[in-house]
Amino acid sequence: MGVLGDQAERVVAEHLARSGFELVYQSRGSRGAFDLLATRGAQQLGVQVKRSPLPLRFTREEWNRMTADAKRLGWRWIVAAVSQAEQVILLDPARLTKGRDVALKASAEIENIVTWVDRPRR
Repeated sequence: MGVLGDQAERVVAEHLARSGFELVYQSRGSRGAFDLLATRGAQQLGVQVKRSPLPLRFTREEWNRMTADAKRLGWRWIVAAVSQAEQVILLDPARLTKGRDVALKASAEIENIVTWVDRPRR
């Protein structure tokens, strides 16, 4: 596994690698809405990495861009929150809360990322 990028991205990459993923870091100029691409067999997973406490907040424009890029690329996608202590919490975008902005709370946590990514798409 080779990953470049900031510390939060490396922490998430290592977390996913320990779960059985291979990772490809995309260059800043070409990656679109996602910081990392994680692959597990034929499954491709776009990962947006945030170093912020929960809940994470996104503008509707940011959220729509991630949704559109994932659909266009045929990827599943998640958001990874990295704490100051470098704890990683993986969040399911389907569990969003909409208001003036879009939020992901602790209730969106993915318990087992391998099971989550292997389940059939809705």
